Amino acid sequence: MDLPWDTRMIEQVGNGDIDAVVATLVASHLNYVWERWAVPFEDRAEPLALMYRADLDAIAFPFGDVWAVDDATSVAVSVPHGARAAPTSIPPS
Repeated sequence: MDLPWDTRMIEQVGNGDIDAVVATLVASHLNYVWERWAVPFEDRAEPLALMYRADLDAIAFPFGDVWAVDDATSVAVSVPHGARAAPTSIPPS
């Protein structure tokens, strides 16, 4: 019987899966309006990858939850309100 929904397993992932999570986030946000405004380069994939990797390393993995389907083609990042990276990892403003 074919089910009308996706039956792939969703599981919490860790820092060892960061490359796959970053690749999915970049692919899914490459042409969003905000990303085009914030990273106004023709080749914005690399800067976006650096930004997502830094956010995952500094905030999402230590303080939140990162979930993905088994092949990481779909990911979700949940971070509680007020979560922040350690002061030493944020450059002074």
